[in-house]
Amino acid sequence: MPLTDRGCGRTIRPISLDSDPSGAIMAQFMDVHHNMVGITAEQLQAAHNADLEIQGDEQVDFKQAWADPESGVVYCLSEAPSADAVKRIHERTGHPADEIHPVPLVV
Repeated sequence: MPLTDRGCGRTIRPISLDSDPSGAIMAQFMDVHHNMVGITAEQLQAAHNADLEIQGDEQVDFKQAWADPESGVVYCLSEAPSADAVKRIHERTGHPADEIHPVPLVV
């Protein structure tokens, strides 16, 4: 059921938990990588492509990645059956996540 943020009138909806074809529950996750100071657009794209190449092994769907080269922080949004599935993909591609957060609500 949608909730209303009375402060600004926006509607807040829980993320729907879709199932993949195998029946696994899919949730959204935002993972964070630190210490990537100086990352370029090409390096971010290469890391994202490496994740995309094997994401199916864990039923993960990486949606998008963002980076701040100055601070060295990289964010990745994905749908996955679990945070552990996201963790395993990033570890296998050589850029382990420092944090993985579920994203149960979106506005």
